[in-house]
Amino acid sequence: MELLERTLELVGTHINGNPYGFGSKKRPLHLLVCHGSLPIENPPPLELMDMAAWFKESERARVEGIVWHCGAGTLVKLHRYHLGLEWPLPDPFLASRPVSINVDLTSFPWDFETKSPFVFLARLNGRRFDRLKDISWEDAES
Repeated sequence: MELLERTLELVGTHINGNPYGFGSKKRPLHLLVCHGSLPIENPPPLELMDMAAWFKESERARVEGIVWHCGAGTLVKLHRYHLGLEWPLPDPFLASRPVSINVDLTSFPWDFETKSPFVFLARLNGRRFDRLKDISWEDAES
Protein backbone atom coordinates (compact mmCIF):
# COMPACT_ATOMS: atom_id res chain seq x y z
CA MET A 1 0.00 0.00 0.00
CA GLU A 2 1.33 3.41 -0.94
CA LEU A 3 1.68 5.74 2.05
CA LEU A 4 2.56 8.94 0.23
CA GLU A 5 -0.11 11.65 0.42
CA ARG A 6 -1.93 9.78 3.21
CA THR A 7 -2.41 10.58 6.86
CA LEU A 8 -1.67 7.86 9.38
CA GLU A 9 -2.30 6.98 13.01
CA LEU A 10 0.40 5.32 15.10
CA VAL A 11 -1.00 2.57 17.32
CA GLY A 12 0.74 0.01 19.45
CA THR A 13 2.08 -1.27 22.70
CA HIS A 14 3.36 2.07 24.01
CA ILE A 15 0.70 4.37 22.48
CA ASN A 16 -2.41 5.65 24.32
CA GLY A 17 -2.37 2.80 26.83
CA ASN A 18 -2.55 0.24 23.96
CA PRO A 19 -6.35 -0.03 23.76
CA TYR A 20 -5.94 -2.52 20.89
CA GLY A 21 -4.06 -4.95 23.13
CA PHE A 22 -1.26 -6.09 20.85
CA GLY A 23 2.40 -6.55 21.48
CA SER A 24 3.85 -6.78 24.98
CA LYS A 25 6.43 -5.03 27.12
CA LYS A 26 8.89 -7.78 26.22
CA ARG A 27 8.05 -7.59 22.50
CA PRO A 28 6.38 -4.28 21.70
CA LEU A 29 4.69 -3.82 18.35
CA HIS A 30 3.63 -0.57 16.68
CA LEU A 31 1.74 -0.12 13.43
CA LEU A 32 0.61 2.73 11.21
CA VAL A 33 -3.08 2.70 10.32
CA CYS A 34 -4.16 4.77 7.33
CA HIS A 35 -6.92 7.24 8.12
CA GLY A 36 -9.97 6.18 6.15
CA SER A 37 -9.28 2.46 6.50
CA LEU A 38 -12.39 2.23 8.69
CA PRO A 39 -15.04 3.94 6.55
CA ILE A 40 -17.83 5.72 8.34
CA GLU A 41 -21.23 4.35 7.43
CA ASN A 42 -24.29 6.52 8.01
CA PRO A 43 -22.34 9.52 9.30
CA PRO A 44 -24.24 11.86 11.59
CA PRO A 45 -24.98 15.48 10.70
CA LEU A 46 -22.13 17.83 11.56
CA GLU A 47 -23.89 19.17 14.62
CA LEU A 48 -22.35 18.98 18.08
CA MET A 49 -25.15 16.97 19.73
CA ASP A 50 -25.49 14.61 16.76
CA MET A 51 -21.76 13.94 16.68
CA ALA A 52 -21.66 13.31 20.44
CA ALA A 53 -24.63 10.94 20.20
CA TRP A 54 -23.00 9.08 17.29
CA PHE A 55 -19.73 8.62 19.22
CA LYS A 56 -21.70 7.27 22.20
CA GLU A 57 -24.10 4.97 20.34
CA SER A 58 -22.58 3.67 17.11
CA GLU A 59 -20.41 0.53 17.09
CA ARG A 60 -18.26 2.09 14.35
CA ALA A 61 -17.78 5.19 16.51
CA ARG A 62 -15.66 3.30 19.06
CA VAL A 63 -12.67 5.19 17.61
CA GLU A 64 -10.38 7.91 18.90
CA GLY A 65 -11.70 10.40 16.39
CA ILE A 66 -12.57 11.27 12.81
CA VAL A 67 -10.33 12.97 10.24
CA TRP A 68 -11.88 14.99 7.43
CA HIS A 69 -9.82 15.72 4.33
CA CYS A 70 -11.08 19.09 3.12
CA GLY A 71 -10.20 21.20 0.09
CA ALA A 72 -6.73 22.69 -0.42
CA GLY A 73 -5.13 20.00 1.75
CA THR A 74 -6.80 21.10 4.98
CA LEU A 75 -7.32 18.37 7.56
CA VAL A 76 -9.70 18.51 10.51
CA LYS A 77 -9.68 15.93 13.29
CA LEU A 78 -12.40 15.60 15.88
CA HIS A 79 -11.28 13.61 18.93
CA ARG A 80 -13.69 12.00 21.35
CA TYR A 81 -12.19 14.14 24.10
CA HIS A 82 -13.22 17.29 22.18
CA LEU A 83 -16.76 16.18 23.02
CA GLY A 84 -15.93 15.27 26.63
CA LEU A 85 -16.01 11.55 25.82
CA GLU A 86 -13.71 8.84 27.15
CA TRP A 87 -10.64 7.52 25.31
CA PRO A 88 -9.25 4.95 25.27
CA LEU A 89 -12.26 2.64 25.28
CA PRO A 90 -12.13 -0.94 26.56
CA ASP A 91 -13.08 -2.41 23.15
CA PRO A 92 -12.30 0.02 20.30
CA PHE A 93 -13.72 -0.69 16.85
CA LEU A 94 -10.30 -1.25 15.23
CA ALA A 95 -9.53 -3.99 17.78
CA SER A 96 -12.58 -5.98 16.71
CA ARG A 97 -11.84 -5.94 12.96
CA PRO A 98 -10.20 -8.77 10.99
CA VAL A 99 -6.54 -8.18 10.14
CA SER A 100 -4.54 -9.44 7.17
CA ILE A 101 -0.74 -9.38 7.34
CA ASN A 102 1.00 -8.28 4.15
CA VAL A 103 4.74 -7.89 4.77
CA ASP A 104 7.09 -9.19 2.08
CA LEU A 105 10.68 -8.37 2.99
CA THR A 106 12.01 -9.56 -0.36
CA SER A 107 10.86 -6.17 -1.70
CA PHE A 108 13.40 -4.33 0.45
CA PRO A 109 17.19 -4.29 0.00
CA TRP A 110 17.79 -4.40 3.74
CA ASP A 111 19.24 -6.96 6.11
CA PHE A 112 16.74 -6.93 8.98
CA GLU A 113 17.79 -8.22 12.40
CA THR A 114 16.16 -11.55 13.24
CA LYS A 115 14.38 -10.02 16.26
CA SER A 116 13.02 -7.12 14.21
CA PRO A 117 9.22 -6.62 14.23
CA PHE A 118 9.48 -6.55 10.43
CA VAL A 119 10.83 -10.12 10.43
CA PHE A 120 8.07 -11.11 12.86
CA LEU A 121 5.38 -9.68 10.59
CA ALA A 122 7.00 -11.16 7.47
CA ARG A 123 6.75 -14.63 9.03
CA LEU A 124 3.01 -14.01 9.26
CA ASN A 125 2.77 -12.77 5.66
CA GLY A 126 -0.52 -13.83 4.09
CA ARG A 127 -2.14 -14.80 7.40
CA ARG A 128 -5.48 -13.45 8.53
CA PHE A 129 -6.50 -12.90 12.14
CA ASP A 130 -9.94 -12.23 13.60
CA ARG A 131 -8.66 -9.19 15.51
CA LEU A 132 -5.43 -7.40 16.44
CA LYS A 133 -5.17 -9.07 19.84
CA ASP A 134 -4.94 -12.45 18.13
CA ILE A 135 -1.56 -11.64 16.54
CA SER A 136 1.23 -13.08 18.70
CA TRP A 137 4.95 -13.77 18.53
CA GLU A 138 4.21 -17.45 19.07
CA ASP A 139 2.34 -17.51 15.72
CA ALA A 140 5.49 -16.33 13.95
CA GLU A 141 7.73 -18.82 15.71
CA SER A 142 5.65 -21.87 14.82
